[in-house]
Amino acid sequence: MNKTPQTYTSCSDMPIYNFMMYIHKSNLKYFIRDYTDLDKGQVSKFISENEKKIETLILKIEEEYKSLTFNKNELTKQKEFARMMFIETKHNIIISILKIYYETKKFYVLEVLREFNIFFDEKKDIIPQLEKVKNICIGLKNTLNIKSSNFKIKYNINDDDFEENKKYNSDGIEKSLDNQALVLESNLETGYRIDTKKTSIIRWVNLLESNEMKLLNQNI
Repeated sequence: MNKTPQTYTSCSDMPIYNFMMYIHKSNLKYFIRDYTDLDKGQVSKFISENEKKIETLILKIEEEYKSLTFNKNELTKQKEFARMMFIETKHNIIISILKIYYETKKFYVLEVLREFNIFFDEKKDIIPQLEKVKNICIGLKNTLNIKSSNFKIKYNINDDDFEENKKYNSDGIEKSLDNQALVLESNLETGYRIDTKKTSIIRWVNLLESNEMKLLNQNI
């Protein structure tokens, strides 16, 4: 019997992994408990029927996170950066698909772009349709350039730091969190493995604060 999807309710029960994955992927499935154990169609239907409630929950948990970390700007910064990376990824994927089409002339290759709500009609002249998609790519590139420039100015980030952030982002959230968990395990001598997919947001924040306090005391 299929389980009924349930959402996380707060920073006390939502895992830090799910929260950070949502910040960088903007996928509502990360707010569904044990979504990997559920049928994909069931998850999609639940999200569709409860989108407004989930979005309200997201705002609540984000505000809780800001209160816990006392850093209201960092979450906004992460979300802005994640949106830019989404635009860049979308642009690069579209360009790659177009290149494959030009090399193979196989129409089915273009079907992949349905994921981005870009549709082709095989019965119509393909050239104008391809030109339209090229213009979409130009628009994405221009948007990315503007957002990147504004982001660097807003947060006083130079080009090298910006590229380093991009590299960090592409390394994967799970890998990054696991690396942080290893550092915490070592510094705090927890005696147990910190599983970021099970560790709640509030527990994670407390571990980070404990680590900072220990390092501070060592330097006094």
